[in-house]
This record gives sequence, structure tokens and C-alpha cells, in this order.
Amino acid sequence: MQLKGPELGLHWQSQSWGPYSLEADALLGLQDYSSAESGRMNRVPNIDTRWRAFRAPSNQLQWQYGLALHTHANFLRGTSSLGFVGYDRLSTQWWLPVRWQSVGDQRWIVDAGWLLWGEHVSRLSQASSRFQDVTHTQRKGAYVRISQKFITSQGELEPYARWTWVDDSNVQIMHAAGQRVVSYEPENTRLQVGVKWRFR
Repeated sequence: MQLKGPELGLHWQSQSWGPYSLEADALLGLQDYSSAESGRMNRVPNIDTRWRAFRAPSNQLQWQYGLALHTHANFLRGTSSLGFVGYDRLSTQWWLPVRWQSVGDQRWIVDAGWLLWGEHVSRLSQASSRFQDVTHTQRKGAYVRISQKFITSQGELEPYARWTWVDDSNVQIMHAAGQRVVSYEPENTRLQVGVKWRFR
């Protein structure tokens, strides 16, 4: 399956408390779903949140590390172009993030993260009463985000590119319509390209 489309988000960052800082992002997208097996669905609501707590070592202020909580929701309600009924997909993931940034006004910033633990819930019961909701565990993943900040008369612009990879989940055994079904969340990748604008 593929989801493609625009997102609009808000970013919040706390004032630093010594070496510590907090950040949060919330993004809303309306994306187009497509799958060779189940068809197409347009303008699917998609919500992401990312919460991060960072600490900067006292002798290496260009580096930060910490803990991050990411949530992701696809609201695939409705019927696809091939007549399949959709359902909500919800993810909660804990990450270990690391950040490096250069010095100066036009700073380069590189963010990376390693997945500690994730849970993915597919609400299959919304598609049919014959199915039960299924929960999978995700244990392998990584992301990289590269950006550069520019100071302009309109504020601070930060073009960025972010790539995320999450490996296959564990396998679950379900029973549907009297049959034994093997279920897992397959490996997935995601590419996001955009601009963050901090206006004055």
C-alpha cells in the first residue's frame, strides 16, 4: 500500500532548562491511499505527533540526545475503489533520538533515531464483524532528518527531508470465519520533504 499527499503541522520548543529542552510536533495530512489488491481511497485523514526530550552534554553543545514518543494514525474509513471497507491504523512508538547541529546563523541540523519499541493496532473489526482487532509489536526501525536554517526578513526558514524505516512486526495468529489467519505488519518506509517556517 501507499499513502501520498500534503501535511500541515505545528512545532513547539521550550526554553532550555540548563542542558534540557522539550519539543513537540503535530501534523495533519489528507492523503491518497492506493493498493494493487484493495484499490484506491482519496483524502484519507492522517495525524502524527512527535514528543521529544533532549539533553545536551556540557562539553559538546552541538550534540543532543534523549527520548521520543511518536504516534501515528490513518483513518481509512469508507470503501475503496474496488469495494473493500477500510479501518483505522494506529501506531505508538518509543525512539532514542540523537541530534547534531553546526554553528552560525545558517545551521545544518542532522537528526537520527533508533526504534526502542513500537505497537501497531489495526482495527479490523471496523471493516467486518467477522474479524477481531489485531495488535503487533515493532522492535526495529530508524530515521534520519536533514535540514538547514535560513534567516530571512520574514522569519526563519528550515527546508528538510526525513526518511523513516520500520521493519516487519511480530506475527499474530487470528481466527476469522472459522479459519486460522497469520497476521503481521510488513516492513514500511516513509519519505517526507517540506519547509518549517518560524515567523516573526
